[in-house]
Amino acid sequence: MTTVSYSSFVDHEFLSVHIVAEYAFCPRSAFNLLTGAEVASTGSFREGRVMHNRVDQPTECTHRGAYVERSLRVQSLVLGLVGVIDQVRSYTDGRVEVWEYKRGTQRDAHTHELQIALLSLCYRDETGVTPNIGVVWTTGDRRSRRFNIASTLLAEAEQLVQNVSLKRQQGTPWPRRPQSACHGCIFRYDCWSENELSHL
Repeated sequence: MTTVSYSSFVDHEFLSVHIVAEYAFCPRSAFNLLTGAEVASTGSFREGRVMHNRVDQPTECTHRGAYVERSLRVQSLVLGLVGVIDQVRSYTDGRVEVWEYKRGTQRDAHTHELQIALLSLCYRDETGVTPNIGVVWTTGDRRSRRFNIASTLLAEAEQLVQNVSLKRQQGTPWPRRPQSACHGCIFRYDCWSENELSHL
């Protein structure tokens, strides 16, 4: 089985938006990403990397009346947070949309919303403008889901960053979340035995 290390993907001076959002889904998976664990290079993992390598080329253009920035690296010095926004669309009427592209179908809705909220906090701290619309586009069903980036969601995202920062200082493995989704997780063999996986 091919393995790859996440160490080259992690910014060690800042917390990655991806890791903080992953913590909301599964703390153990986030811990493994943070510590640069070796992971199984599954088909879905490779597909996700290929998709992002294809779109992760910073560009700017106009599209349907919006100024579009793609693969925009953003960071918050206040929160110690860094990430890359797949796409930002800014309209003349003041709307600012943050787009995230995901493989598969529309699942894990709140985790996706938190990731966009985290990216929006970084964008706000860099530009002084707070995005107000989030859009999740999934490649599996070619659907988009729009939602308002409410102040309560931003506050939840800020609290999540604080929680992960505190956990990071402890250095001990974070708890795993027993659930059926573990079957598709790239860290499942680190967290569970073969016998445990068969009974999930």
